[in-house]
Amino acid sequence: MSLKNNYMTLIIVIFFVWQVAFSAVIDLSGWSSFSPSQVFSSPHFGQDGQTLVITALDNTNTFGYWNSPGNIFNTESGYLYHLQWTVSGDVTPLFRSPSFRLRVNSQNYQQADIFGVESVSNAEWIPPSTARLYSLYFLPAESANLAELAFDVMNFSPSDVPRGSVALNFLEVERIPLSTLSRTLITSWEFSADAEGWTFNTLPDYFTEPQGEWENGSLRITATDNTNNFGFWASPSDNIHTAQGKLYNIEFTVRSDTTEPERVPDLRLRVNTSDWQAYVAQVITSCHNADESPTIAPRNYSLYFYIPQLTSDTSPDLSCAFELMNFDTANSPTASLYLDRVTVYETSLP
Repeated sequence: MSLKNNYMTLIIVIFFVWQVAFSAVIDLSGWSSFSPSQVFSSPHFGQDGQTLVITALDNTNTFGYWNSPGNIFNTESGYLYHLQWTVSGDVTPLFRSPSFRLRVNSQNYQQADIFGVESVSNAEWIPPSTARLYSLYFLPAESANLAELAFDVMNFSPSDVPRGSVALNFLEVERIPLSTLSRTLITSWEFSADAEGWTFNTLPDYFTEPQGEWENGSLRITATDNTNNFGFWASPSDNIHTAQGKLYNIEFTVRSDTTEPERVPDLRLRVNTSDWQAYVAQVITSCHNADESPTIAPRNYSLYFYIPQLTSDTSPDLSCAFELMNFDTANSPTASLYLDRVTVYETSLP
């Protein structure tokens, strides 16, 4: 074989390997800290090389985050992205630690994918001082190919310590071709005859109440204003049984009743453990051209939840939520969101 042919073969092999498996460590230098201090108490921010620390200074109203540069990594359609990250804490007992989350925002801020950990129950998801590894899997927004990351700390519970720290120590992104994954159906909700055990909920002490009802094979939420409106449908807490070391794909089929996507109320889809210790969420915001927002035609949104090895012998059940958030006067004050179907799969790991 000629030198030229050898060279071309090498290029093809390199291209094939890059397409099939790609990972990179994320640089944690150059991140910036921020707290909306007009609303929340500001935590203390510290940085030690590749470690980003946030220390809560009270346990009633603390919120702040480290934010990455806006072009932290490039995304492409056809791939599932896997963020692996380690977090350490300095609080004992663990159930008194501040809560935290990792967010990945699309470049146009129309989509945010979130993995959060709460210090409730036996707090087995909270990291010790020796750190813990977490996984956030997500499908990127179709309308933007650059991602931005944020590491948030929230301390809103008097049962947590007023002063406690969590630190982001390591972050790596892996890209997995969807074509290499397979799915096995676990359960689904079709809502053909009724709400199938889902319940509609509002928080009237904090937000105005939208309207929610089952309607012709769908769960509907209709906004009643566009300044402080929030409500959600929640699934039964024990319908999705899991196993440790498994990845679950929860697919929501959603539509709206408006032909103006930029006026659709914001949508949040959530999957959480039944004891509320951990959750994943996807927030779809109708900003800019609202390319990611629900349309009149049904649209699928996918969330992924990885169950790690836990200290408990049992694996947690999962529950789902379909939420309307209408806090922007540019949105319609009367638009509806419809949930037509929820399908749960166990997904193979590469």
